[in-house]
Amino acid sequence: EYKMAPAWAQIKTSSVAFIVGAAGVSWGLIEDNLSPKLKGTAAAVLASTSLILVRKDKNRVFIPAAFIGSVFGAGAVISQTSHKYWNFGAYAMSLSAFHISEYLMTALYNSHTLSFDSFLLNHSTAYQIAASASWLEFFIEKQIPLEIPYANAIIKIGLCTAIFGDFVRKLAMNTAASNFTHLVAYEKRPTHKLVTSGIYSLVRHPSYFGWFWWSLGTQIMLLNPVCLVGYSLASYQFFKDRLEDEEEMLIRFFGKEYIDYKNQVPSGVPFIP
Repeated sequence: EYKMAPAWAQIKTSSVAFIVGAAGVSWGLIEDNLSPKLKGTAAAVLASTSLILVRKDKNRVFIPAAFIGSVFGAGAVISQTSHKYWNFGAYAMSLSAFHISEYLMTALYNSHTLSFDSFLLNHSTAYQIAASASWLEFFIEKQIPLEIPYANAIIKIGLCTAIFGDFVRKLAMNTAASNFTHLVAYEKRPTHKLVTSGIYSLVRHPSYFGWFWWSLGTQIMLLNPVCLVGYSLASYQFFKDRLEDEEEMLIRFFGKEYIDYKNQVPSGVPFIP
């Protein structure tokens, strides 16, 4: 069986950069609780590590990975220190974990397609608008003196939903390995195989299933009713259009084998058979 060699250099650089970013921001936000000696040591270690990696970073991985790590670190601190905004901190951690793991999974299984786009930070204009809208709704609603019954329980349900969705998506990427791509394939590669085992025996498109529930979980976590409805409708329409295109290609690639598989296994996306 063909296996693509992981991009170990990029995996190492992005992982260390993520940790440096997370540690740097966390240290900066809680530095008042540290001794002067520890502050200086931490600053020196972070600065020297960053300098070395940036100079060796031919693939320009360090800066985006460190940025994602800094969001994770800030989220971790906010979730532990702010009663009012702790759910936004948890959301920031979920968001950053999603994006860094997208890059790492691509580096492991599809190193030939690896690029800045693999972080999915620039996934689409619609994605960026949706994220911005969710932040805007969250902070506007925080200015409204409204008590939401069982708010903490709802937030935790959202967090669990987001974790579950992201887990399923990464499980799908792991199962499909080199057969998984972020973009719809319009030409069949010689190594492209139809994956029907593992999570793919339960749903045809577990990565879309995972993304759908991860995105809705983030809005439940933020207590965003408007964006929850908006994300549901937008995600449904996006996956409906994409699946029509993608499954047309899969039928062309695999013929009756995929048609039989499609008839036996649901798509995984709500309201799309």
